[in-house]
Amino acid sequence: AGLSVPQKDGTLGYNVSFARNLDDVKHVSAGVHVGVDEDGVYSRLTAQRDLGRGIGADYEASARVVLDENRSMNLRHALKLSNKLGYAQLLHGSGEAPRLRVGYEFDA
Repeated sequence: AGLSVPQKDGTLGYNVSFARNLDDVKHVSAGVHVGVDEDGVYSRLTAQRDLGRGIGADYEASARVVLDENRSMNLRHALKLSNKLGYAQLLHGSGEAPRLRVGYEFDA
């Protein structure tokens, strides 16, 4: 849990949040983070899992609701499958077309 009171352009703001590791959930390494600040409410969920045979899966979802007269909402999520040679990642967000990204990763 956290609380901060930053000053931005002479105005005091606030940010109250709670984060929790969800390692007690079987077979998944995951975490959640929720909070509220002067702009609105936000959250983030992450999860990773080994699928076997050197393949891993990573998922991330985030959301923000802006607390103004429009009550705008932004949702985003991504799923990434990877092995030691490369990855394929599917990304999608509010008002966006889904995208597929492929590439390679290596340790230099």
